[in-house]
Amino acid sequence: MKKVVVFKSRWMVLVVIVFLLPILGGCQDDDLPDQVRTLEDAYAFITGEWQWTRSLLVNRREGGTLIQTPESEGLTKGIAFGRDRTMTIIENDIVVQNSKYYLEAYDNSFGLWLPETGDRLVVSFRADTLILSNPAFGDANNYIRK
Repeated sequence: MKKVVVFKSRWMVLVVIVFLLPILGGCQDDDLPDQVRTLEDAYAFITGEWQWTRSLLVNRREGGTLIQTPESEGLTKGIAFGRDRTMTIIENDIVVQNSKYYLEAYDNSFGLWLPETGDRLVVSFRADTLILSNPAFGDANNYIRK
């Protein structure tokens, strides 16, 4: 009788492993779109024009979060990332900055580094949205592909 119980237990473990592993494996890196897994993928995905949709800014004086949009600020912003790793920032149809940029790979996101200014931001991709955030201040700027 004991051999039958051991035999059934082994089959149950095998069945659980066969069905559970694909489910657990599918949960990895849910924060990134399927096409962005490597640094090369991130460079390919970020290339193009992006239009600002909103910013979440931590208000340290009042202890809350400010939400800014093009409508609330009367401002349009855009970023164009070139294949040659150049970046152009545009506000109200005027170029305000041209610079080189580099990406760095993190766990579930990427870093954006501007060598001319020394600025470093965290870059996250959500479907058609690009999120540039500054974790030191808690600020995040959202852009959609233009």
